[in-house]
Amino acid sequence: MKIPLIAALWLLTAASAQAEIYQCMIDGVKSFSQQPCGADAKTVTTSNAVRKITIPVVIDEKAAEEICNLMTGAWDMAAVRSRNTGKGRIDTETHTFAKDAGDLDKEMLGKQVMHFMKERIANYQELQKSNPFFLMTLTMTSAIMVGSATREPNPDSATLRNFRAKCVPQFIKKS
Repeated sequence: MKIPLIAALWLLTAASAQAEIYQCMIDGVKSFSQQPCGADAKTVTTSNAVRKITIPVVIDEKAAEEICNLMTGAWDMAAVRSRNTGKGRIDTETHTFAKDAGDLDKEMLGKQVMHFMKERIANYQELQKSNPFFLMTLTMTSAIMVGSATREPNPDSATLRNFRAKCVPQFIKKS
């Protein structure tokens, strides 16, 4: 009798821990709130699960774009982590990220990027075994991205688009 009661209480606690997020249009701008923000409020469902992709063994342009999109996510992750570890700060006047005098740890950043990619490519182990070109290109492109992230720790959308444009052709094997 106690076990079902404990299980029911646990489920209620877990369910109540999830916050509802509401989406509304306020003065023509999409807004989000923890409270209903207007008559048109819609509940938004979020997921904390890591988004995973499956890459074909022979990488085509679409797969290359997915890999490079993940890499820009890794760049964003690197910027957030560098802020959180004191390797940078938010400028109080411009409200942008500014590098501290010390350089980012490129080796650690490279490891974080590779871990980020391994975690998000569902068939990473298979690709590593069946397509050595993939691992070589991922390692090389990650190094380029780490260098770019070191120079540009808080990239704007144009910088990320430029990186993706250069990244995609790297993964498409020339015959």
